[in-house]
Amino acid sequence: MRRNLILFFALTFSILIIQGCTKPIENRLAGKWKVEDVQFKSSVPIDPMILQSSEESQKSISYELLENDTAKVYAGFSTFTGIWVYKEADQSVYMAFAGTFDTILLGKYEDGKLVNREVRPDIEITTIFAKE
Repeated sequence: MRRNLILFFALTFSILIIQGCTKPIENRLAGKWKVEDVQFKSSVPIDPMILQSSEESQKSISYELLENDTAKVYAGFSTFTGIWVYKEADQSVYMAFAGTFDTILLGKYEDGKLVNREVRPDIEITTIFAKE
């Protein structure tokens, strides 16, 4: 009986420790995100200068996701504000811009990174964001 009681308390204590150490996904997402990599897949040849220009444009983008659900997107010299939300169903982060009804996908949360895939005619651009 005493052994069962000790085992019960040890198990309960372990569960509480594990739950206390596990952060909600929103806490892990909060912070600054910068472009780590840009990848291009194309079904047609593309001028290397255009690819370089597109990569530089993508690398000028960064996100700041705050714990109070507000967000900032920095794109070149512009800053856009709004609110962000994580949707568990598709494991993705979305942002709704302040003063509009526009909502965009910031990225799918994969292996600790935000991955944004943009498919256009003849080309797919994958931008991978890493948390600073």
